[in-house]
Amino acid sequence: RGRYWQAELSTFYQGHRIRQRKSGFKTKKEALQFIERGGFNAPERKILMEIYLPWSERHYSKISKNRVYSYKKAWERLKPIHYRDINELKFDEMQRIIDGIDSYYVAKYMKFILTQLYREAIKNKITDVNIAEYIELPNNHDETKEPYSLEEVELMWKKLPEIPFLAYPLIMIYTGMRPGELFKLEKKHIDFERNLIIGSGSKTELGQEAPVIFPDIIKPLLENYESLAFRKHQDKFYADYKEAMAAAGLPESKTPGSCRHTCSTWLTSLNTPPALIRRIMRHTSYKTTIRYTHFQVDQEIQALNSMQIKKEAEEP
Repeated sequence: RGRYWQAELSTFYQGHRIRQRKSGFKTKKEALQFIERGGFNAPERKILMEIYLPWSERHYSKISKNRVYSYKKAWERLKPIHYRDINELKFDEMQRIIDGIDSYYVAKYMKFILTQLYREAIKNKITDVNIAEYIELPNNHDETKEPYSLEEVELMWKKLPEIPFLAYPLIMIYTGMRPGELFKLEKKHIDFERNLIIGSGSKTELGQEAPVIFPDIIKPLLENYESLAFRKHQDKFYADYKEAMAAAGLPESKTPGSCRHTCSTWLTSLNTPPALIRRIMRHTSYKTTIRYTHFQVDQEIQALNSMQIKKEAEEP
């Protein structure tokens, strides 16, 4: 009746059913001959997971533990397509997954992994085109993080009893911690006697090795700290962050990264020595610290107005 036959190869891999299909055969015999001739390649070679495992084993041995952690978390966010045939994946499908990510850097790492897996597939003649290169990332809000004003920080303290989640941004503001460091923080890392947090640092070598210093004002917050070190908490952190800010009447446009910028900006406004700010922020270079420091126009005007020379009174 003008219909065509379809050849299908169905296998299981780690509990997941994997199908390969080829349609358009005029007769059943043609479809069977296609299978007998090995028309289907071994499905494992086309599955993202099978490409990821050898690639990650090679690549992760060459980079820092912190970067490996970030890539592994990004790979987890790609779980819906772990067992998909790379030749059956559509661009729109990958883009939808990326569009559902709030963090620019997590999305960036996800795109990097997909791009690398496609390159591996091309090298091994599994596919021909790297469609992952066309994935569009969300806006990088980290490039223009605006710090919280002192009035907004005061509002956080005021609203803290009714919105306990505000303890997280306050901890980051008063320590300069990065969101990723907050995710790794556990009570065992906190030395309350010496006001130090040891073992949750990230990014640069200095950032990983130097302890995080915290002031007495947030000791009660750390004593009641609820760990975010579990993935189920981290996945909803950014959504909960926006919700808490909205509930407190604070700007939702500011991100968790704004807290670290607030720390540097606030310390600078208190005339803290630059070298000390760099140490507190755990920056390798003061040039980096400068990027975390923001000034208002009225502060700049005030600074310029202070550049005055006292004129001697003219003799009558």
